Amino acid sequence: MATSADWRRSTRCQHADCVEIAVVSDNVLIRDSKHGASGPVLAFTAEQFRSFISAMKENALRP
Repeated sequence: MATSADWRRSTRCQHADCVEIAVVSDNVLIRDSKHGASGPVLAFTAEQFRSFISAMKENALRP
């Protein structure tokens, strides 16, 4: 997914191996910083992303 998004990392990220997030239109994009612009990108709607974060906080994503 080619995009001119403004990619951001957590301020806690001390290495090059971090998750990056960008907001484009009504979507939240996530990628691995090791791969940069040439790597895969996950795209979520805002509602899907809120549900994902909520599930993570509740530890509901365990296998």
